[in-house]
Amino acid sequence: MVKKIRLKFVIVTMTLLTVVFAAILFMNTVYKSYLYRQDMIQYLEFMSENKDAANDDASEIAVDYYAEIFTAVFDRNGELLSISSFDGDSLDEELLSDVSKRIYNLNKRIGRIGSYVYVVKEEDGQKNIIFADIHSKRRKINEILGTVAFMSAAFGLFLMVSFYLSKFVTDPATKALEREKQFISDASHELKTPISAIILNAQAMAGNDDKNRHLQNILSEAERMNKLIRKLLILACIDESEGSIEKKKFCLSESCEEISLPFESLAFENKIDFSYDIAENIYYNGICDDIKQVISILLDNAFKYTPENGKIKVTLQRKNHKPVLTVYNTGDGISEDALPYIFDRFYCYEKSRIARQGSFGLGLSIAKAIMNAHGGALYAVSELGKFAEFTVIF
Repeated sequence: MVKKIRLKFVIVTMTLLTVVFAAILFMNTVYKSYLYRQDMIQYLEFMSENKDAANDDASEIAVDYYAEIFTAVFDRNGELLSISSFDGDSLDEELLSDVSKRIYNLNKRIGRIGSYVYVVKEEDGQKNIIFADIHSKRRKINEILGTVAFMSAAFGLFLMVSFYLSKFVTDPATKALEREKQFISDASHELKTPISAIILNAQAMAGNDDKNRHLQNILSEAERMNKLIRKLLILACIDESEGSIEKKKFCLSESCEEISLPFESLAFENKIDFSYDIAENIYYNGICDDIKQVISILLDNAFKYTPENGKIKVTLQRKNHKPVLTVYNTGDGISEDALPYIFDRFYCYEKSRIARQGSFGLGLSIAKAIMNAHGGALYAVSELGKFAEFTVIF
């Protein structure tokens, strides 16, 4: 429970931090792109005014800013005379000619077109256009690598901080859960002795007198209370031993068949079509008695909710190298609203019916707790008015 709370806290925290960080990174990128563009225009203006230093400056800019800088010369009739690169790389003449002609036709001294910024200078009847690709491949690769490195470091830092803070956030919940577990354990142990004494005394007083209605009621309710205490003690033991159970290898196939066989007589009495398909030689590392209890709880639950002439089927197979147990039954099924809560402690679906059957809403909780302690999974699917199916993945 506490681990789940900490995990949810970390997920929520990391999601919020990621969103905020992404927004900051986006705004920073936009702002830096604007500054970079303005810097490039200033350098291009300087280069257009200082031809002698243009080549050296262009080379330095190309290295420092990962930019590709080009120059194009047009005559007074608008004919492209030449096009060249300051860094001496091979040119895509068709692309650059198209870009330079578009810049020429705009008839603006400074501006941006696509991924290029440019400066136009008229001299001796010619137009000299100096333009730079501010989204060159070299710059993109550098930005991507820098961003990935920075985000990875920030994400790792945020993750560590989130895990550290989650301990303080979940500490009150952890203490509350520990107090609750301790109370249930202590109360169950304290109630066990007086309840046993009540049962023994009531049995002694009743003797062979089966007609004493009041004593029979005392015995019935005391036995019911004794069952509740036993189940609470089971839950307390599971909570205390969570993560430290001693597992042993046993034959899951034999255990499943052993638990299923006694239910055949109950199925015959209630006119229920009961069948099981259990694969042989499936072994599992766990506590044999606890796993048997899970199977028994699921079967008992299926028989409670299966009407006369209904159907129950138990299947144990190996799927994806894991043993999988399913318990299927026809009947009223479980509504979508109730399905998420059926494994909660003391949750009773169809409370009036459960009360008559003497249930406390702890059976499925115990089964779920046992599977969690074993590192397995237990879930249910259902269609209201048709069926319910419980699946255990070991």
